[in-house]
Amino acid sequence: MNTVLVAVHELGHWLAQIACGWPIDLVTIVPSASAAGCVFPTYPPPAHVTRLDHLVILEAGDVAQRLLTPAMAALADSARATDATVTALASLPPADRQFISEVMAYRAHDADEEKAAKLAAGDTDLLRQARIRAWEVVDVGWPQLLIAVPVLLARRTLTGAQLEAALRGQAGGLDHA
Repeated sequence: MNTVLVAVHELGHWLAQIACGWPIDLVTIVPSASAAGCVFPTYPPPAHVTRLDHLVILEAGDVAQRLLTPAMAALADSARATDATVTALASLPPADRQFISEVMAYRAHDADEEKAAKLAAGDTDLLRQARIRAWEVVDVGWPQLLIAVPVLLARRTLTGAQLEAALRGQAGGLDHA
């Protein structure tokens, strides 16, 4: 997997996380068994974070990839749907199928196949709202993302405070991790 693409993807999630008012602990492009990178938010989420916010955060990674280069748009990071979910998604447009598959992969720790099918069948309007909001968030935050990419590529893992320091141009603050 292209490391720049992974960094842009994870920083897309980060932009949406911050826009939703949910601080992060870490952003990493160190691969694990299940992902090429990851954003670790603070837990529990703030009380004001809504279901729509969660979906905006999930969609923002793919949006950032699409802004980087349309040719890489198909390389979504977590399209791991079960057979039952794939069946439930069959009637949806391809972009919605991909997005819902990513949502289900994210929610796999608390969702069984029946819940996956209900989400796929009933929440397409919410998913479209999330996609639109994610485009807005990533578009507005794109200059910040471009500042953060080389820092994340160099360090591979950054705390929220380190990302903030990078955006303020305080590179010296990055040496004390």
